[in-house]
Amino acid sequence: MVRKLAEQSADAAKTVSDLVIGTQENSQRVLESVEESSKAVEEGREQMEGTSQNFALILRRCVPVFKKNEQFACFY
Repeated sequence: MVRKLAEQSADAAKTVSDLVIGTQENSQRVLESVEESSKAVEEGREQMEGTSQNFALILRRCVPVFKKNEQFACFY
């Protein structure tokens, strides 16, 4: 009876150990996934910022052209 109880205790300890290891592995995978997602979000933010700056530059360069076109149109 004591031997059976010892075996059950050993089995239970092994099960708990396996669960802890599995949880640690899953936690590590989640952490890696979050880090990858954070990196992708940061890269996307940087690209959007660059795109926004490019559009602002295009707009600044177009304004003088629009003004000249308006002046030219006023002559006719």
